[in-house]
Amino acid sequence: MARKLIRLTRAEDLQIDRGIAVDPDNPEWTDEDFARARPAHEVLPSPMYEAAVKRYRGQRGPQKRPAKKAVTLRVDSDVLASYKATGSGWQSRMNEALRRALTGGIGESTQAKAISRAKKLNPNTPPLVERVRNTKKGPTR
Repeated sequence: MARKLIRLTRAEDLQIDRGIAVDPDNPEWTDEDFARARPAHEVLPSPMYEAAVKRYRGQRGPQKRPAKKAVTLRVDSDVLASYKATGSGWQSRMNEALRRALTGGIGESTQAKAISRAKKLNPNTPPLVERVRNTKKGPTR
């Protein structure tokens, strides 16, 4: 859950400014300081820079291809309100409900017809639809 930022009072802001002004080891940067600044990879030794930017276990790396696609979908307002009322993650839950409907929430013959129609419209049918076609299980609820 996102935490709410609390604004500093004028007195707190002035106290911080006074602390910056008297700290000779960490002065406030001027425009000239920013102009002279260089990227870390230019000034740090290579091993130190690589250690600073290393990705750790559990951290997400760049996606090879986006896993999800942004779409505009029109749904009934009561359906949307119901999902939003479930709190954070409602879009993922809606995605999961759509996935269940695609893979097991419809009858086998209806599913086969839908896949056949999709194949006619798009010969490059997505892998998920192909997996649905190859499963012999009935609908799950």
